[in-house]
Amino acid sequence: LVTINDAEENQWISDQFKSGLERYYIGLNDAQTEGIYQWSSGEPVTYTNWFPFGEPTTDARSGIETDHVEIVPAEALNRFEGGWNDLPNNSFEALGSWNSTSGIAEIKLGSDFGVSGSANLSVSSVNDVATGEPIIEVIGDPADEISSELEDLGFSHVSGDSAVLDQSGSNPTGLIPDGEILAGSVWDDSLIGSDANDVLIGSITGASDEQWDVLTGGGGGDLFVLGNKNGSFYSSGGMADYAQITDFDPTQDQLQLHGGTNYAMAQVNHPDVIGTGIFNDINSDGLVGEGDDLIAVIANQDQPVEIQRDNLKFV
Repeated sequence: LVTINDAEENQWISDQFKSGLERYYIGLNDAQTEGIYQWSSGEPVTYTNWFPFGEPTTDARSGIETDHVEIVPAEALNRFEGGWNDLPNNSFEALGSWNSTSGIAEIKLGSDFGVSGSANLSVSSVNDVATGEPIIEVIGDPADEISSELEDLGFSHVSGDSAVLDQSGSNPTGLIPDGEILAGSVWDDSLIGSDANDVLIGSITGASDEQWDVLTGGGGGDLFVLGNKNGSFYSSGGMADYAQITDFDPTQDQLQLHGGTNYAMAQVNHPDVIGTGIFNDINSDGLVGEGDDLIAVIANQDQPVEIQRDNLKFV
């Protein structure tokens, strides 16, 4: 739980969580030795902000163990907002609905912290069985000093041998769309399909702005449209304009591409983008290099996939 080191930090926390009459556990407690308060983080106690009317109490005076501390961002009579009060570990059960059932967690972030599209957080109960669902609120800006921006995707992230995308033979058959048709815009889009056979169209021919579209088909056999008879999508922005397909299943999914263009493939390895890259092979040499346009990065569970002719529909 959170450690509060000075009045400025206490005020900031109080301002952020001042909603209704909610009260929140903080990391201060005297569970180890009565009357000697310690932060659960192990940091020294350099600041306190007890309510000025008899707080903290003692176990002997209150008749119950009041070993933990809450902050009250919005005190009922607006007399002492941000004040602290000691109370039992499970104050809701011991004292009723007026008391804290939530806490404020502080997560230490390293200097290499960055914000990506998603994150998973596991919460384990401490001292007690969990009582309800945790509510996690992240306050801050990805541009804060603790964040370090990832390097933009570039040709330095292309690795391995290049391969020509095979256009010989006939287009595959058998995929009958019976689910959703999802169409994006000329800006960054995130499209997620259903468990049926969906069609996902992230962009249009001739879009002039750089796009990073994230396409997830879901279940079923899905058609990812990366071009039409008029031209390729994502063909004007180099490495900064592409579709990221997150769950391509070579056993049933297909890619639609413009048939009047030569394509090459190579693996893309970037902290945020990993997969098989499909490039517009500008000079038709079968190699991926500077000047070629990235069209899409194809992956399944953050792993590159092997694309066969049966996965390719040229129009």
